Amino acid sequence: MLTVENISVGYGPVRAVRELSLELKPGQLGTVVGANGAGKSSLLKAVSGLVPVRSGTITFDGERIEATPAHRRTELGIAHVLEGHRVFGDQSVEANLVLGALRRYRSRRARAEVRADVSAQYERFPILGERRAQLAATLSGGEQQMLATSVALMSRPRLLLLDEPSLGLAPKLVEETFRLITALREEGLTVLLVEQRASLALRIADYGWVLRRGELVAAGPPSELTEGAQLDQAYLGAAT
Repeated sequence: MLTVENISVGYGPVRAVRELSLELKPGQLGTVVGANGAGKSSLLKAVSGLVPVRSGTITFDGERIEATPAHRRTELGIAHVLEGHRVFGDQSVEANLVLGALRRYRSRRARAEVRADVSAQYERFPILGERRAQLAATLSGGEQQMLATSVALMSRPRLLLLDEPSLGLAPKLVEETFRLITALREEGLTVLLVEQRASLALRIADYGWVLRRGELVAAGPPSELTEGAQLDQAYLGAAT
């Protein structure tokens, strides 16, 4: 479904990603791990179109997209949940969900369809249904993460990009978040997850990539990565 070949991403003179390649098959849950500054978020932003690539190619479902605008990639079926539970804080929970539907379906104004999609998210996250009229900014960190994920799912994506979904969450909510990600994969959604909590991310993944300073240092099934030395080297002693 997703093929990234030798992409490089930079900000001014700084290269955040260096000639990185990966491939994600339909229905797979892949995870990219590494310490802060490893280039993980930049990789996701390159896939979703939020930052340009300096070189290399990105192919989604057989179509080259590295020069495709971000909004068009959303229409193709790519949804990106950014780091930090980003939602429209001055809008209600329900307004955020409706806006999520319109990200992809610019011409779809059928209220019944949007209402059905919103109801589906309330079934997935009952707490959001209870808080549907509440401003998003007043939600807890865990609830904002649920909402950010639900907003992304409102576009009915085929590929979900998740950037540090456990960031700032209490341990109990971290476990719930990873259970949700596993459930989404079991529903058939293809997921590319970026996480600093390497042990948790690799526990649920089908395949993993380890980045260090923008370069790929290891790739393979989770069992191989957790047994090798590359993971420890990538974190330079940081907790995983």
